[in-house]
Amino acid sequence: YTKGGKVPVTYSVVDDTDNKTIVNATDFDTAILGTTFKTDDRLNKIKDIQSEWTSKGYVVTSVENGDLPDPTDQNENGYNIVFRVNHTTSEKTIPGNSDEAVNKQENRKITQTINYTGLKDKTKLPPNNVQTWEFESKVTQTIDNVTGKVIAETDAEWNLKGKTIDNIDSIAVDTPLFNGYTPDIKQVKSKNINSNTENS
Repeated sequence: YTKGGKVPVTYSVVDDTDNKTIVNATDFDTAILGTTFKTDDRLNKIKDIQSEWTSKGYVVTSVENGDLPDPTDQNENGYNIVFRVNHTTSEKTIPGNSDEAVNKQENRKITQTINYTGLKDKTKLPPNNVQTWEFESKVTQTIDNVTGKVIAETDAEWNLKGKTIDNIDSIAVDTPLFNGYTPDIKQVKSKNINSNTENS
């Protein structure tokens, strides 16, 4: 080779997640044939490029020619340093009724109502016994840190509102007694309530 000849060194960035080249053979530096190309400054430049793309949500998986080999011939195309990157992801948990949710789930209210009938004097009937439970959901989303887009979302996980339990037992209710009357149901028994329980 011709000592002292100039050889261009370029770099490219290839996004393997989207299968596309983001940066195509842009200038990195100029190598001089017969001299050492690998210097601390240039190695730091490699690190700076890696840091730049890491800060944008990528992970650098490999760097071809990242050891900065000395050029061995006066090829006018020089050589290309190739940074291969993938998108990183992160997870976040949000309420299922949030507008950010892909499959929005409104809170669910479950109601159990006990009606009392049968007294000749209806004014003496006790008021309805009503028990109500509200359930709220949460979902966990996987976010593409490059695009900011949701790429996956879990099924909704339901819990009692403000609590970390997903079910509860209703309170058993004894039927009020009245002289001359025999209740057909002496007690409405306790039952387990969850977000899929139907109103009753």
